[in-house]
Amino acid sequence: MTAYPEILKTCSGETIDTAIAWETYRRPEILALFSNFVYGNMPFACQLPVCFSEEGEERTVWGYRRRKIMARTETLAFFFYLYLPDEATHRNRVPVVFYNMFGWEPEQAAPVQEILKRGYAFCALPVNGVASDSPHSFETGIFQIAGRNGINPWGAISAWAWGASRVMDYLETVREILPDKVAVGGHSRGGKTALWEFAVDQRFAACLSLNSGCGGASTSRDKGPDCESVASITANLGYWFTERFQNYGAKEYLLPVDQHMLLALAAPRPVYVVSATEDLWADPDGELRSCRMAGGVYALYGREGLIMNEPVKADKSYQDGTIAYHRRTGGHGFTAADWSYFLDFTDKIFRE
Repeated sequence: MTAYPEILKTCSGETIDTAIAWETYRRPEILALFSNFVYGNMPFACQLPVCFSEEGEERTVWGYRRRKIMARTETLAFFFYLYLPDEATHRNRVPVVFYNMFGWEPEQAAPVQEILKRGYAFCALPVNGVASDSPHSFETGIFQIAGRNGINPWGAISAWAWGASRVMDYLETVREILPDKVAVGGHSRGGKTALWEFAVDQRFAACLSLNSGCGGASTSRDKGPDCESVASITANLGYWFTERFQNYGAKEYLLPVDQHMLLALAAPRPVYVVSATEDLWADPDGELRSCRMAGGVYALYGREGLIMNEPVKADKSYQDGTIAYHRRTGGHGFTAADWSYFLDFTDKIFRE
């Protein structure tokens, strides 16, 4: 196996052996490395005020309440949805599942009804309203306002993460929910976005990565022949990242970070990573490798990362640690079982 950057050693060579040292020195250092080498730096101009308003009347869907919320700056508007279960009131506040969505209809993007039945609110952000998912992304949405100036400017994943943080600003004001119990999730590119925004915005309490692959939970090093690599993803979807990332397409071993360090930035908060047996492009072995390698940071907080004392078995959920993992039989996608396992995990976390 290729040598990997050490999570618990600073760039100047000091060993990190306490949670305080991690938070003071190494965590900010790794965050800066990801900003400069992978996802890009958010411009100062992006720190602009956003106002929120409810669009139209609250609707009833399957007996649950649905609100459409508009987020507006002086020159940008985007929307998102919030679903509330019947039991959610200002006296009985509920946890939230927040989802990065690449379509426009939440009911087609996630098992909304099942999530609500489990007693969670559900919030969905159509990220194309923040910046389009296309090679012309930099001409749309927040990029039109904030631009892409400066050193190692941000790509679309960072822009979508900015939008998610603005949704979190709104969720903190909703009387029916518990803003300290918001889990963020996404599938594929949405999973990459969820992991990055989870690292950047520590208000999120848990994270779900579904088949996030290269640039997400899977390590950039040690790719198999059927796996998406830095070279292939930046050649086809380079606008997701800062331009500098593509320089490592044939030399991932020179990157000063790898994706196990992205999972480590989640600590001590819980993360659930889902792979699939036939989704070789997303590199399930690399995703599992990241989960295993991130555990050292959780130990600084007296917590265990991934607990898996056997070779991984398909369709078995390993969720006794603070990092959880399962590998579903099948291809690139997600199932009701994936979500059920994740909600079992968040039930333990949020309701213990």
